[in-house]
Amino acid sequence: MFRVGAAYLFDKSIQIDASVGTNIKNTPSIFNAGLGFSWRFDSNYKEVKIEKDKGSKMDKKMKKKAEKENRKRKDEVE
Repeated sequence: MFRVGAAYLFDKSIQIDASVGTNIKNTPSIFNAGLGFSWRFDSNYKEVKIEKDKGSKMDKKMKKKAEKENRKRKDEVE
């Protein structure tokens, strides 16, 4: 099947799109087309800020253990 489509953004809240498609077989031959319209209603929209993940408890334990091992190795070398 082959398909092609396009979309155009009229405004930050309005979009129109169209697509057409057909198959490569002759039996049965299928042709399809579509037209769409989208409108974003955002009167109650509030921006959400996501905090950066600081790692799980296991990550913190592994990091602390690695730091302890590094300190121990430095002490052994001296």
